[in-house]
Amino acid sequence: MDAAHLILKERRRQLVEGHAHWSDDEQTGGELLLAALAYVCSPGESIWPWEIESFKPTDDPIRNIVTAGALVAAEGDRLLRRRAVGLPVVGGMIVLGLDADEIISNVEALREVNKDMRSIGARRA
Repeated sequence: MDAAHLILKERRRQLVEGHAHWSDDEQTGGELLLAALAYVCSPGESIWPWEIESFKPTDDPIRNIVTAGALVAAEGDRLLRRRAVGLPVVGGMIVLGLDADEIISNVEALREVNKDMRSIGARRA
């Protein structure tokens, strides 16, 4: 099986495990691409945009590339859904500065925003 098929299989697995389209649609700050990048760089945990417990790279570089590819596909699907309903296609890229401290600070800010959003969602439910 080639990498493209492995990525498709991983994306389908993610959807079955509950990473639904509506959840992806909430990730408008480049989080999906940042997560993909985390799987293919070291130390990836320093840029992981969500709770660190959910970051699960393996010792297999191919598996990590496949996971990253599925996350990139999720971002592409998110943008295609926006376009299909006439919404502006925003996102699709992240800009990383050269200053490692600035990158980490931005990731920490994203984590706080995500935590706040989940808290608001939990109160509404």
